[in-house]
Amino acid sequence: MERYLLRIWMFVLAFCFGISVSAAWRIYTLPVLPDLDIEPIAESTAELRAEQPMPDSSNDGLRIVGGTHACGALPSGAIYELSDGGRIEINCTLFRSRAAARQELERRLLSATIEESSLNIDSEGKPVGDEVLITAPNVQRLRIKGKSLCVTEATSLKHLRWFEKPRSEF
Repeated sequence: MERYLLRIWMFVLAFCFGISVSAAWRIYTLPVLPDLDIEPIAESTAELRAEQPMPDSSNDGLRIVGGTHACGALPSGAIYELSDGGRIEINCTLFRSRAAARQELERRLLSATIEESSLNIDSEGKPVGDEVLITAPNVQRLRIKGKSLCVTEATSLKHLRWFEKPRSEF
């Protein structure tokens, strides 16, 4: 009788171990979802009411006079209104994989006029993403870094260049 109880006990332990390993394997090897399944990085936005003068080396008088932005490391959903009526809009989308972000970039470039294209390289000389400037149908700077695609859209190329100037030039 003791021999049967020991065999039953070993069977139950082996069965439970097999179920646990199978469940863990399923969790860590989930398939990549379709590329259209995207999730936003940030959901809440806060009002930005105070005027923020930003001097320009060309003295054209542009400055940010209002807009909304989301707090956090990535500026998802930021909209800046400029003093001359221009507008800067930043949207970042986090995809499930790098390939999905790359496919979305390629989809956007199909009907666009590409002005500049470059490879982003980190301080160690390793490529970390792509950066593309398109001027038609809209003026946009598209950046891929990892699984995120950030789009900075401006009213004109002049506004985009002014907005992207390094702060050390001021």
